[in-house]
Amino acid sequence: MIIECKYYGGGSGSVLANARDALQQLQSYVENSSAGLGLLVFDHDRPTDLKLSQYESPKALAFYVDDLIDAVRAGKLTDEIWRRRARAARQRELPGDAG
Repeated sequence: MIIECKYYGGGSGSVLANARDALQQLQSYVENSSAGLGLLVFDHDRPTDLKLSQYESPKALAFYVDDLIDAVRAGKLTDEIWRRRARAARQRELPGDAG
């Protein structure tokens, strides 16, 4: 597993563009390595409910840092990863469905 941590500042548009690029790059790293999954763990300088699920793939997932911490504390990180990977796989099969 490859984990990349990012702190984003600025408006939602720039965060989405930067996160999309980071997820694409992370997916490439995973595909060219022995890793099976890449996680982009991110935080933002403003209160936000920003979701990046439309940019995820079965090989690269994005977690807002607080969501990751909550999943770990609840003992549900593995379940959450499987759920997100399945959703990302469905998105890839249904073009135009942003999840």
